[in-house]
Amino acid sequence: MRRTMLSLSTVASYAQENASVAEQIARDLTGGASDGFEVVHTKEVMDLPLYSLLVRTVLDQRRLNVFTAKVHPFEEDRENFRSVLYPPEVS
Repeated sequence: MRRTMLSLSTVASYAQENASVAEQIARDLTGGASDGFEVVHTKEVMDLPLYSLLVRTVLDQRRLNVFTAKVHPFEEDRENFRSVLYPPEVS
């Protein structure tokens, strides 16, 4: 499963508690560091803030640098999440 997940065009990871898993993810996210990609360190994978993730993806058949994203805490703020997706109709 790991090989399949890491072979996808887009891979995202939240913080990892296991150092060996975080190291594998950091190595994969770094990818072609020798080709100018920024190096991702194991500690960065382990220390991601809550609701933040690291993402690597491909655009126009070119692998992009890793970026961070923050997601909405859906379970903690379900009503506000719904109001963004389904705003009340204005009369």
